[in-house]
Amino acid sequence: MCLTAPARVLSVAGTFADVEQDGRRRRASLLLLNGIEPGDWVLVGAGTALRRLDAEEAEELIDLLRAARDATPPVGSVDQRNPVAEPRGALS
Repeated sequence: MCLTAPARVLSVAGTFADVEQDGRRRRASLLLLNGIEPGDWVLVGAGTALRRLDAEEAEELIDLLRAARDATPPVGSVDQRNPVAEPRGALS
């Protein structure tokens, strides 16, 4: 699954940018955008900067993604009270 998320541009070299996304540094292609500079916010998906964001929009998206992450149970955890999650017995 691919998720787009805001990233702050740290540096630009040709058609690539080093960006910071959720505390991690990554490299993103700038082939779809012109005039990106360090300090800009971009929406990154599949390693490509898809569009420029203003700082307010970026912060709003970051807050929404954090809220979704915090509301999601960890991978592999199962609520044993959920009958759908329990194994089914033999057919009667």
